[in-house]
Amino acid sequence: MCACLCGSARAATQKAVLYEEDLGDKNGKRYVGSVIWATETDPSDPGQSSELMIRAYIEVPARKLALTWTLRRNMDKGQPSSHLVEVKFRLPLESPFGRVSEIPGLLVKQSEQTRGVPLTGLPVKVSDRFFLIGLSAVGADKQRNLDLLRERGWLDIPIVYDTGRRAILAVEKAEAGTRAFDQVLAAWGENQPGRQPTAPATPKPSALISSGTGFFLNASGHVLTNAHVVRDCATIRLRTSGDNISACTHRRKTRCR
Repeated sequence: MCACLCGSARAATQKAVLYEEDLGDKNGKRYVGSVIWATETDPSDPGQSSELMIRAYIEVPARKLALTWTLRRNMDKGQPSSHLVEVKFRLPLESPFGRVSEIPGLLVKQSEQTRGVPLTGLPVKVSDRFFLIGLSAVGADKQRNLDLLRERGWLDIPIVYDTGRRAILAVEKAEAGTRAFDQVLAAWGENQPGRQPTAPATPKPSALISSGTGFFLNASGHVLTNAHVVRDCATIRLRTSGDNISACTHRRKTRCR
């Protein structure tokens, strides 16, 4: 394997922020960490040419959390994915928040505090420490995913622990991450913005659709989430274990739809 750290000879680190719910604090907890972006080559099979990929090494020391995030092209023609996102965790043996049970998907956004836009793909749990997200190979979805990954400055990695607690890991691209994406997408021949709109092609929504995570505060069904997740929303729906539930906010005196 050959790795090239994006930045100076002394690799530049960007910001990573872990937002974790806390039953004793309605505002949750915020832990600042770091990320180092790199471009690496790794042959998928003996005899094949080396394939360039994007890799991010992320650490949140206050929670003893470390993970490796990788974006690579899918070279297995038998899988209906254009690209694969790999998330591999390195967690302490006695983690206070439990093991990771689910990575529901991947979102991108303009800045740390803005609302994330979900990429189109299918998340799969490989093990307690290893998760895959297969990005859609459908033409319009593929181009939209690549455009969002190229243009947006932050990634959001939602995390669900086996204790039921939830968290979001926000990862900054900054100059080093942007350089890594530009270099690898150019090598793949995929660095030209598409003409597709940033909204999903199928179905085509008439209004902006966004998503985020939250958690139940009590048995009455009150849910806490970040303000930017529901700001300006006309309709809010919750999903728990695959079920859709209508919801409304206290700040608006509107009837739930």
